[in-house]
Amino acid sequence: MKRRNAFVATLKEGLVIFAGVLIALLADDWRTRRADIHDAENSLQVIADELLAHSAMLASAVSASRNHAVGTRWIFDRRSVRDPAQDSVVEALMSLESFPGLPFSDAGYSGINAANRLDLLSNDELRRRLVSYYELDQPDLREYHGIVYDRREALFESMYPYVEHTSFPDDQGVLRVTLRRPWEDLTSDPVVMGRLSRYGASVGALAHDLESLQGQLAEIRTLVGEHLRN
Repeated sequence: MKRRNAFVATLKEGLVIFAGVLIALLADDWRTRRADIHDAENSLQVIADELLAHSAMLASAVSASRNHAVGTRWIFDRRSVRDPAQDSVVEALMSLESFPGLPFSDAGYSGINAANRLDLLSNDELRRRLVSYYELDQPDLREYHGIVYDRREALFESMYPYVEHTSFPDDQGVLRVTLRRPWEDLTSDPVVMGRLSRYGASVGALAHDLESLQGQLAEIRTLVGEHLRN
């Protein structure tokens, strides 16, 4: 009987110790998870700042791509016009100078993703939209952006015999563009006009894609802001 009581007492003591260890482990796991969630929320603030920079870059890229589309359309529509106003010609050619860049940084997103903190965000819609924006939409846009850039370079190559671009800004800090040969020579070149038409269509499509991404980015920034305020 005494042995039975001793065994029961030992068993109870062992169960108490086991329960204590289990509770301690669960509490430690809970604290670790809370710390990870806190780190994820802090990382989300980094992403919020990153998306703000993206918004400014997209606004600039949209404006530049629109200017390119307008410039190419102006030149193409006046291909049969003799001696159009020189100022208008220069303005149209100058609109093709500054190509819309996409210097996106994804350091914030890469950091939270590499640390496996993305899954800790409680907002499933926000998590889905961030993954789509960074891993699908941006790479697709970058790829098409590269195609459009190559078409612009091909256009400039064919225009070189007709158009001169100054290498350095003038006294007013402006790069100048002038015609080397008559307007009719430029606009009667089938290679130039073919590449101009293709580039105009491409950069117009790029402007549309940039505007679409701009809208998506605005929605994501709203979701991020709401999540950080809650």
